[in-house]
Amino acid sequence: MKKRLISILLVLVLVLCTMPIGQAYAKSKKYTTLKIPTEDYESDTILSELISDVDYTTQVSGTNTLLKFKTDDLQKFLKELKKDINSTIKEITKSGNLTKISLSKDMKKINITQKKEANDEESLSLLGLYISTMYYQFFNGTAYNKIDCYITVKDTKGKVIEKGSFKDSFN
Repeated sequence: MKKRLISILLVLVLVLCTMPIGQAYAKSKKYTTLKIPTEDYESDTILSELISDVDYTTQVSGTNTLLKFKTDDLQKFLKELKKDINSTIKEITKSGNLTKISLSKDMKKINITQKKEANDEESLSLLGLYISTMYYQFFNGTAYNKIDCYITVKDTKGKVIEKGSFKDSFN
């Protein structure tokens, strides 16, 4: 259990440190190109681990790194990512403590209903869900300055316990 927790934490740190920051640059029927400021683009290796089933090319253009994907492959990846996110939600709510988790269609809002404060395992799972929604936004073409995730936690009576956004947590 300790090794698993450490592994999860290392992956989360890696993901947080290398969060791709970009926006849709161009989209045609065959290809979609996403733009990441080169200073924020860490490594092709990290990206290839995240989207291992998707072929893409990288090209540096001025101050940006352009990632070019086949549109069909990117859409398949987004479908799988959404499926994984929904699977994670089902897994998290199995414990019974977090009774309901819902996402907005654009993946920018997460609403959580809980019986009591989340335990460590639930908290880590929620963090992974939180990060996954922002990856979804990125690969779906959300502009760099628009990527965010707003979370609202309520008790079973509907009273808001906690709320905030990814961007707010850094201000």
